[in-house]
Amino acid sequence: YLRYAVFPRNMEMLFLMPMLFFSNISAHFVSFLVVFYTSITLYIFCKRHYTKESGMLSAALLISNPIVLWLGSVGYVDAGLILFVTIAVISLIEWLKTMDNKWLAISSITVGFAAGIKYSALFFVFLIFTIVIYKSIKERNYKSIYLFLALSILSLLPWYAFNYYYTGNPVWPFFSKIFGIKIWSSNDIKSQLFDLVKANSSSKTIVSFIQLPWNLIFKNWSEYKFLTEVPSPLSPLFIGISFLSYIFALLKKDNALRILALIGFLYTLFWFFTAPIIRYFVPIIPLLSIVAAVMVVDFLTKIKLNNQIIPHSTIDKISEETAEVIHGINNSLSIILGNLQCLLIGKNEFNQKTLSRLKRIEVAAKKVADSNMQIINLNSIVNENMKEKLQH
Repeated sequence: YLRYAVFPRNMEMLFLMPMLFFSNISAHFVSFLVVFYTSITLYIFCKRHYTKESGMLSAALLISNPIVLWLGSVGYVDAGLILFVTIAVISLIEWLKTMDNKWLAISSITVGFAAGIKYSALFFVFLIFTIVIYKSIKERNYKSIYLFLALSILSLLPWYAFNYYYTGNPVWPFFSKIFGIKIWSSNDIKSQLFDLVKANSSSKTIVSFIQLPWNLIFKNWSEYKFLTEVPSPLSPLFIGISFLSYIFALLKKDNALRILALIGFLYTLFWFFTAPIIRYFVPIIPLLSIVAAVMVVDFLTKIKLNNQIIPHSTIDKISEETAEVIHGINNSLSIILGNLQCLLIGKNEFNQKTLSRLKRIEVAAKKVADSNMQIINLNSIVNENMKEKLQH
C-alpha cells in the first residue's frame, strides 16, 4: 500500500502530466525545468532591481549546490518547492515596493501552491501573511489582507480538504493527538516523528545553531551518501558568502535585501529546531543567493571604484597646472581688452566696418573671460569633491 497516500500532491500532479505520454523518467525533466526556471527568476529579479552581474551570480550560486543539481534530476518534490517559494517571496517584495495587488495575488497563489507541495511551506504562508498584515495596517489598506487569505487558502485547500476527507486530519499525520490517528497506527506516528525530529539532529542548542555554517559544510549527512563525488550537499562557497550576507543586509539600507535575509534567517531557525534534514533547507537557497550575489557585486564595484580614484598628489598637480593655465588666459585677456579699450577711445578715426570688427573682438574677449571664470569655479568644486572622497 502507499505509505504516504494523503500528503499534499501538487508536485506529483506536475510529474503526472508528462508521464501520461512518456515513461516515468520524464518526471525528472519537470524537476529540471523548475530548477532552471528558478535560476531565470533570480536573474530577472536581480537585473531589474540591481545589476545584470548580480543576476548571473545569484543563479550561479544557486546551482553551485550539489543538492540543487541533484533535485533537478530526480523526482523529489523539493525542486518544485524551491521555485514556488521563490516566486512567492519575490512577488511579495514587488508588492511591498509598488503596492500593486497583482503582485500580492501572485504571491498568495504561489505560496498556497507551495503549501500544496509540502507541509513545511505553511511556514512561508504564515510568515508572508504576517508581513501583509503589518504592511496593510501601516498603509490602512485592509483589502490586501482579505485578498491574501482568499487566494492562498483557495490555492492550498484542495489537498488539505482531500486529507481531511480521508483521515479527518488536514495535516495528516501531524497533530494526531488533536485529529486522531485514523489510517496509521500509533507506532507509525512515533516512527515518522522520530525520523523527522530526532534522528537528524544530534543536539538543538544555541551553540549548535551558531556552529551551523560549519556543520552544513562538514557534517556527514548520511541521507545523502549517494552524493559520493562531493564532500557536502551544499557548496562551501555558498554557505560562507550567505552567512556573511546577513551582516551585509543589516548594514545595507535596502528593504528588499533585509526581507530576504529575515525570511532566510527565520526559516533557518524553524528548520533547525524542527526537522533539520538537509533536503528541507533548500527552499531558502535562492533567497540567500540573491542577497549574497548583491553583496559580492557591491563589494567588487567598490574595489573597482577605489582603484580608479586619482591619488592626492596627482589632484594637486592638476590643480596647480589648471591654475597656471587660467592665470595665463587672464593675462592674455587683460592685454587684449586693454588694447581694445585704447583703440576704441579713438573710434572716430576708424570707418564703420573696422569699428564693428573691434566691437566683435571685445564681445568675444569678454565671453572668454566669463568662460574662464566658470572654469575657475568648476576647478574649485572638483578639487573639494575629490579631497572629500579621499578623506572617506
